[in-house]
Amino acid sequence: MTTRADFLSGVRVELQDPGPTNYTWSDALLQAILKDGLAQLALDLPPLKEIILAAVVGQRDYILLPGTLALGSGGIAEVQFPVGFVVPEGKTGPQYAGATYLAASDFQPFEQRWELIAGAGDSNILRFRYALAQTGNIIVRAFTVYTAPANDAATLDVNGRDEVALKWAVCARALNWLEETRGKRQGSRVVEGQSPGDYYTRLYEAAIRARRKARGIVSGKVVVNG
Repeated sequence: MTTRADFLSGVRVELQDPGPTNYTWSDALLQAILKDGLAQLALDLPPLKEIILAAVVGQRDYILLPGTLALGSGGIAEVQFPVGFVVPEGKTGPQYAGATYLAASDFQPFEQRWELIAGAGDSNILRFRYALAQTGNIIVRAFTVYTAPANDAATLDVNGRDEVALKWAVCARALNWLEETRGKRQGSRVVEGQSPGDYYTRLYEAAIRARRKARGIVSGKVVVNG
């Protein structure tokens, strides 16, 4: 597992900015660029994770925290409730409001449905067609986002095979930032296709294409195998 300190140290070596004094990019700046890189990687290679929600008797709506889903409703691969029973996606319109199925009745889990209701900003609600009548865990398997490491000792929330792509993304952003800063000071602008960061952008895009092919992601659409 790679820590934030080790990862950013590798970035500095790649950018020939070893320091330890007179860094071209401050630690705080590289950490901010790393967050941007993780956000970009989540759009191109979102990680499939499990989100666990606590079921409440009589409740239909369950909040998915802002910043949780990378691809919206299309990124939800599976919802289970009770655990082990897959709930199909379906409509949960107002005609179902107030309807509750009883755990002791003949109702079957596959008769339940779920729908993702997009709210303002990045707020999302997982809504069930029928209010739940028992407690337990709701398992949501979804393409989510990468968690930014909180400190230098924290490990990256990235598959080891994707760290190289992340490195190229961070290097590209760092060089583009440097070029833009110098351009503003000198009153010039960067000609498209001639930025020093373009080399790393091409490396990043090639790495993403290779990983998408390996993970079954084609043409920008997520394909869940099995």
